[in-house]
Amino acid sequence: MQLYLIKPNGQFGGRIEGTKLEVLEQVPPDYTSTLLPPPRETDYWNGSNWVNIGPAPSVYMVYDYDKKAWVDTRVLEDVQRSHWDSIKFQRNMAEYGGFTHDGIKYDSDLNSQCRINSALILGEPVQWTTADEGVVDFTVEEFRDLAKSMADHIQRVHAAGRVARAAIYDATTVAEVEAVKFFVG
Repeated sequence: MQLYLIKPNGQFGGRIEGTKLEVLEQVPPDYTSTLLPPPRETDYWNGSNWVNIGPAPSVYMVYDYDKKAWVDTRVLEDVQRSHWDSIKFQRNMAEYGGFTHDGIKYDSDLNSQCRINSALILGEPVQWTTADEGVVDFTVEEFRDLAKSMADHIQRVHAAGRVARAAIYDATTVAEVEAVKFFVG
């Protein structure tokens, strides 16, 4: 004879085999049992059938058989740190993803930022390549405006990052942290 053990919270508790008397003697006092085998060892007993808990919604979640729900096992500080890392990545992508000046998009990766600043120091009229490989002629003053547009873009991006970082670290729950989005206005 085989019996399938059920813990008080419904979680599968193992299998026992033997004669009817041997099996019944092995059932712990606070457990129940069934002849019906669970399809999966992670299933729980609802009083008449085994219930599939399904796959974990994410790698950091575990199933709480008492609550009959998936539970996030991360601590708030870990979620904050991880979410801030994600926001910093988005911030960097926004900073280096280009900026618009007078309706034209220009590159803003680190090399482009250095080149714009070097050309600005030169203090002479320049021809500049746009993000779509077009060429624009600039006077010294016009190029200063382009450099200012780049600096404004970078400042807006980092200001948005600071707002997001403050919201992340001011949050008191995982849900509040995960609700923080990066947005450059």
